[in-house]
Amino acid sequence: MADQGRRAQFRRADHVLLCRDGEHPSNGRGHARGWVTNASANLDANGQAFDGAKTYRLRVPANVPVKDFWSVVLYDTQTRSMLQTDQRFPSLSSRTKPKTNPDGSVDVYFSPKRPANADNWVQTVPGKSWFTIFRLYGPLQPWFDKTWKLPDIQRVG
Repeated sequence: MADQGRRAQFRRADHVLLCRDGEHPSNGRGHARGWVTNASANLDANGQAFDGAKTYRLRVPANVPVKDFWSVVLYDTQTRSMLQTDQRFPSLSSRTKPKTNPDGSVDVYFSPKRPANADNWVQTVPGKSWFTIFRLYGPLQPWFDKTWKLPDIQRVG
């Protein structure tokens, strides 16, 4: 999420599902009962729609507050289904053990061709716009109290 001084490009959507035992999902046990939360982005940090011919980077901060895992998936703005690319799935997840930066953050690149030195890459399609959904499975308290924030996606090429 962007700082309050800037317009946020990510939009949060916390899906509240009642846990059978009455526990709040922020305790990290909610995913087994269907708790997932997400943030979607239709625009880059400059307020521009994502262009499949350009290169973008999402820097996922260290210590994503999840019990289970996080994922980022690209969707086609016209069909609202996953973007069809040469990759099996247009996504990246903590389950796939992405390469981390020295500070523990993860750089995820979105572009039609893999940028040099981009270990974590999701393919886009020139001529197609897209949007992304970042999901947290088993979200923990820092997500709910907003002490952990997801930054806007930056155009880098």
